[in-house]
Formats: sequence, structure tokens, C-alpha cells
Amino acid sequence: DDYTNELSAQDRYSPILIPDVNPSAAAEPDALYLSFLQADFVELFSSFAGRGEGGGRPNDSQAETETETETETETGTGMAQFDVVVTCFLIDAVNHVEDAVRAIRHALRPGGLWLNCGPLQWHENSVLHLALDELLQLVRDAGFEVVEVEQLEPVPYRSDRDAASSTRPLLYRPVLWAARRL
Repeated sequence: DDYTNELSAQDRYSPILIPDVNPSAAAEPDALYLSFLQADFVELFSSFAGRGEGGGRPNDSQAETETETETETETGTGMAQFDVVVTCFLIDAVNHVEDAVRAIRHALRPGGLWLNCGPLQWHENSVLHLALDELLQLVRDAGFEVVEVEQLEPVPYRSDRDAASSTRPLLYRPVLWAARRL
């Protein structure tokens, strides 16, 4: 329970400052496209892999379609349309990490960049619980060049005061890495 082992109930409530800036005001009209969608990540991004609305894990009947989509994507006629995909505290929360990696690859244009930041505290629904070196090999095998990896300082899950105000702080050691789609 997130609300146990606290020294003060007041620590549950802290202000969050959000900048009042319109990001699109800094760019040319129609030059900036930023989306934030709440959905199943693999299902949503699988549509960029040409699997349509259902997404999901490929089966034998989809293998040929996936190969055709791969060829279309490589030539620029497929669904790949993003220059950058950023995932934050996501990769360890998906059921099938290999599906998420594949979906990200298909969503990116060739040469596109995937930035990932988060821990590898795999959720119980995750089928694979990979170490960082195994995850990065999976990313390479999926057609990415890993260009940078950095272990970040530990961060409290809820707030900066969490470590000081709890008898059992929850800390993460996130990893930040960048991979370029080949």
C-alpha cells in the first residue's frame, strides 16, 4: 500500500507546478505533432505495424503480413511515421516486451530515435523479466542500434520527500537509453 509506512499524512499532498506554456506556439503551424493517448501501448502502436485495430501478438497467419509490412515500412510506404518515440516507465509494465519493441520499431521511420527512461521492475503481468543487458540485446535484435545507455540516480516513486518522510521509501534506479532504428 502506497499510504503506509509514512511519518506524516501531510506528505501525501504536495503541490505540483505545471508550466503554463503552449508547446505549439513555439513551432510553425502543423510542424509540431505531439500526442498523448491513454490506451494499451502495444495495441495502439501495433496499428503502425499494419496489424489494424486489434493489435496483439502475431500468430502464424500474421507472419507473412508482418514481413510484407516490414518491407513497406523500409521503403517509406508503410505505417512508420514518427521521428521519435519516448517511453517513460513503460517497458517493464507491458505483458510482452518483445511486442512493445516491435511496435515501437514499426512506429518509427528508418533512422528514428527511441528514448526510454524507467526502471526494470517488471510487473507481475510481464511474461519476460529481463536484465538490462538482455533487454538491450532484444532491442538490437529487433533492428535498433543502441546509441547511449545511462544509469540514473535513484528517484523516489511518489515525491522527493518520500525517502525522508517514509519508514519504507520506494526508490527506483531508472535507466535512460537511446536506440536508433536501422
